[in-house]
Amino acid sequence: MQVPFPELTFLLLVLPNSFLGGSAPRLRFLWLDRIPFPGLSKLLLSATHLVTLHLSNIPHSGYISPDAMVTALSTIATLDFLELYFESPRSRPDWATRRPPPQTRSVLPVLRHFGFKGVCEYLEDFVAYIDAPRLNDLVVTFFNQIVFETPRFIQFVSRTPKLKIFEKADVVFEYGYASVDLSSRTSDHGNLNVTIPCIELDWQVSSTEQICTSCLPPLSTLDDIYIYEDPHSQPDWQDNIENMLWLELLRSFASAKNLYLSKGFALRIGPALQEFVGVSATVLPALQNIFLEGLQPSGTVPKGIQQFVATRQVTDHPIVVSDWERDRSMRRLVLSSERNKRCTARQRDNARFSLMVCRDRELARTLAEEYQAEKRFPAAVWGRRKRRQITVMMMLFNATGSSEGKTAAKPLA
Repeated sequence: MQVPFPELTFLLLVLPNSFLGGSAPRLRFLWLDRIPFPGLSKLLLSATHLVTLHLSNIPHSGYISPDAMVTALSTIATLDFLELYFESPRSRPDWATRRPPPQTRSVLPVLRHFGFKGVCEYLEDFVAYIDAPRLNDLVVTFFNQIVFETPRFIQFVSRTPKLKIFEKADVVFEYGYASVDLSSRTSDHGNLNVTIPCIELDWQVSSTEQICTSCLPPLSTLDDIYIYEDPHSQPDWQDNIENMLWLELLRSFASAKNLYLSKGFALRIGPALQEFVGVSATVLPALQNIFLEGLQPSGTVPKGIQQFVATRQVTDHPIVVSDWERDRSMRRLVLSSERNKRCTARQRDNARFSLMVCRDRELARTLAEEYQAEKRFPAAVWGRRKRRQITVMMMLFNATGSSEGKTAAKPLA
């Protein structure tokens, strides 16, 4: 393989079962991208010191069933970072042979980060077999489908200590994706992100509502709800979305006290509140404040929001409308993260990178490329999840165990 192949147009690599002799007891870091490996389960059973496992774009030919994957991971007490990203929705369990949840689950005692992309049926079966008591960062991307129902995933989240209390929800819409990101104000609790790939805004809103009501535990501890678009990847704006879709989404956040709306979504959610002003008591019943992006001191509040606020005033549940300065909010997030000594490096870096992306996209891109080159990571695709990507690279760097990796990655400045 030392000669050039100028006419080569397609290459598929399949690792043989004999790769690494089927055994690597001192392996700490394993990263495979689009490479089928039939012998992976056997190799993992021997890799009892593995810290990082990243399997991205897993082809259908490299499919591993959820129970086989759990069996392979059950002997790894050191696993800190796990990502399973399937290439297509064809990779799914056979429901005809699906078994009930086991009486005893395998424990991944030090797992802190788990990323998954695939069909909800796979995730349902996988999490039914495991407990991860130290998990504090859960990132899930479901392939687009009509119905999302994940009772086993809900049970998994509910029994994971750091994923029990969330105080803030970011509902983000961008071109091709919609996501719900749940977080807490302190590092005592973790983060949970669920993303759905779809283009049409009405489908994004409907899918997001399903995620909030059918895929997550009751969101009874949320205080702050942020609904906005990615400034650098605008969604496919539609003005003909049924108002009921917006109301069903807002009803998912019954405990919210503060609602933050970007300009684009204030203009679209306002008419929904206006149309159903008579049932306003059932929408955000605990709401105390609405923050509108770019609202000037003498500016006009959208008519629908005006009527919604007026109705609450009559029912003795007043709501205050104020300006939301998104840039300043992110700056405060950075400062509060720096002051909080319990805050992890990952949270500080997420906050800093969010601010950079919001203010200067090219600067963020340059810094990320420089950071990747400096640390000599495996090439990662520069995509929409910019913050997550930097987080992943930092966590991988700190988990390698190399002489360089023993020094914590520096926060982006």
